[in-house]
Amino acid sequence: MPLFKNSLHKKRAYLRLALYFISFGFVIALLSSLINFRLQTNNIDAAIQQRFESTRINTYRQLSEVISQLESSVDALAENPLMKTYLLRPSQQSLHNLESLFQASAASEPLFMQVRFIDAGGNEQVRVERNDDGSIVLVPNRQLQDKSARAYFQQTMQLTKGLHWHSKLDLNREQGQIQIPIRPTYRIATPVYLDERVAAGVVIININAQPVLNNALRSEIFNVLMIDREGETLAHFDDSQAWSRYLPERESVFAQQPALARALQGSADIANNYLVEGHYALDITQLFPNGEGLLLLFAPKQEAISTLFRSNYLAALLIAMIVLLISFPLSWLVALIPAIPTPMG
Repeated sequence: MPLFKNSLHKKRAYLRLALYFISFGFVIALLSSLINFRLQTNNIDAAIQQRFESTRINTYRQLSEVISQLESSVDALAENPLMKTYLLRPSQQSLHNLESLFQASAASEPLFMQVRFIDAGGNEQVRVERNDDGSIVLVPNRQLQDKSARAYFQQTMQLTKGLHWHSKLDLNREQGQIQIPIRPTYRIATPVYLDERVAAGVVIININAQPVLNNALRSEIFNVLMIDREGETLAHFDDSQAWSRYLPERESVFAQQPALARALQGSADIANNYLVEGHYALDITQLFPNGEGLLLLFAPKQEAISTLFRSNYLAALLIAMIVLLISFPLSWLVALIPAIPTPMG
């Protein structure tokens, strides 16, 4: 009977010890998961920063490629042998060949809305346009216009060979009125030279800028908008807030967020900086050298932040489960190992 009681006492002692170890393992698992969750939460800003770096690089590269292709297109037309032939030996045939060249150029690029050659006197000699249905038309000679008084013509004629004039990003107009539905437009021009002395004319291309802007604003992580140096919105993830400069009923970003305006205006170098109001900034002035001081702003989407939090929570929960699965059997095993008897001296 005493032997039975002693055995029962040992079993109860082992059970209590096992419970102590299991409880200890549970506490360790809980603390590990909480610490991990805390660390992961603190890393959310770093994770968003990393996403922005990737987005910034890709967006800048895509815009750079578009501008580079446009400049190459006007250069190709300005330097084409058919252009030189027409300028050196003007005739109906050489003009027809030049018109065909411009039509082929417009047809090859869906972004092109208008492709023109304006001679040294400021008169349009070739004008090719894209209709709303996508068809390419050659504007008849009687509808060609004198553009000698236009600033873009005068400024482009003063450029040296190989340089480019860039317009502002604005909305296309018909008979002086903004076209509805609105159509964002961008223009690039270059002078045409037969020699190194005097420009013989100008090649200018108008593009539909909406697809370019859509690509720049597309992001799963950020809400993106484009503003100029005065805080006027040119493009916005919410279409109803875009083009505040040209649609006066819409407020500028600076009017909506004065703190953001102060941060931008007070920074000497805003490129890649994290700003107040939760925005990152990407300076694209060099890509669009038109004097507007264009800037892309990236604000993390709330759903993206929530996704990161959920991921952190699931990671912490998984770590807790792993620690528990390991600690429970180990704790039980340690509790069941009898104490090593002390040798008799």
